[in-house]
Amino acid sequence: MVQLQKVYALVVTSKQAQAISSEVAFFGAVKSALMKILQAVSPHDNPVTNRELNLRLDQLVNQSVIAKQPVDLYKELGLERPELSLLSEKFLDSIQNMPEQNLAVKLLERLLKGKVKALTKVNLIQSRRFGDMLENNIEALNQRGVTTEIVIRKLIELAKNMQETEAAGESLGLSANEQAFYDALCDQKTAVQVMGEDTLQEIAKELVGTVRKYASTPDWVQRKTTQAAMRQAVRRILKDHGYPPTFAPVAVDTIVEQAQTMAFENNY
Repeated sequence: MVQLQKVYALVVTSKQAQAISSEVAFFGAVKSALMKILQAVSPHDNPVTNRELNLRLDQLVNQSVIAKQPVDLYKELGLERPELSLLSEKFLDSIQNMPEQNLAVKLLERLLKGKVKALTKVNLIQSRRFGDMLENNIEALNQRGVTTEIVIRKLIELAKNMQETEAAGESLGLSANEQAFYDALCDQKTAVQVMGEDTLQEIAKELVGTVRKYASTPDWVQRKTTQAAMRQAVRRILKDHGYPPTFAPVAVDTIVEQAQTMAFENNY
């Protein structure tokens, strides 16, 4: 803030500086209030907690900022507003070309976290895989292991990978539920090599019908007996089709867990 005030003082007479005078004054007020908060103590002489600090800052901003009209963040940043269901190629390119690289990382991180969270409800395997990739990239940046530019590129590649994976299921003629079970079966590469993708797709379709039958029982998620019966039915289908027994227990657990998530989302 000190540097900002010094620079502003040098150009204060220019039209550009006068145009942002209110913003500079606002940040100066925030700094002053923040310093007072940090120096304050509670009635028991304990330092102000982070929660108290954030609360007071929120109050300060709410009191200081008067919005003349709703602000479109994407418009202010010169970006195309993305579709919630799909991050377009054009939008990702516009982020990659943003001059504010740290802001671009934060924006991508928030959007991708939203996509991963949405995937949890319909496809656990994809959600876990993409969630781990996102976390690893952000962690690498935080540890200064890679540059911001590289992280932006990797996050954009991750977003495109998510799009391609979603489109791949549609090209196979699988519904969202069928693809979730198919991905659970394909999570072990050996199973794909032994059985082939076509067979696993057929198993996934059969699993959806079986799971739907048990999930139609009221409150089945709380009923241990219904869950046990579902597990047994899934286990039998895998055995009948010759699914590798070494990987079957993990596949059964994932399928039942996915079914529970789908039930909460009223997909069955």
